[in-house]
Amino acid sequence: MSKRTYRVNELIKEEVSQILLKELGSDFGFITVLAVDTRRDLRHATVWVSIIGEKAKAILTQLEDKEKNIQSQLNKRLVLKYVPKLTFELDHSGEYATEIGKTLKKIRNDQK
Repeated sequence: MSKRTYRVNELIKEEVSQILLKELGSDFGFITVLAVDTRRDLRHATVWVSIIGEKAKAILTQLEDKEKNIQSQLNKRLVLKYVPKLTFELDHSGEYATEIGKTLKKIRNDQK
């Protein structure tokens, strides 16, 4: 990854986080922007989000419904030749880590 791509990723991550937090209100519950992966041409970016709670898929659907609004806000905030088109994806690493923790705890308890 080039320095430029890294900087664009971090900038988009910060701005999308602020948009979700301030401009779209509390509709999204506990949502965290974990990472942004921008393609080499800087025209498309995948925004990886973590959503806490059982309604993660419903919240992701709401997020996708507001994608145009988020994109519009991002276009106004960033001064780039091309502002990447955003795609949102749900990151499951937190759930995976929780399951690993439960499994390890069970193994420890079974060994006693």
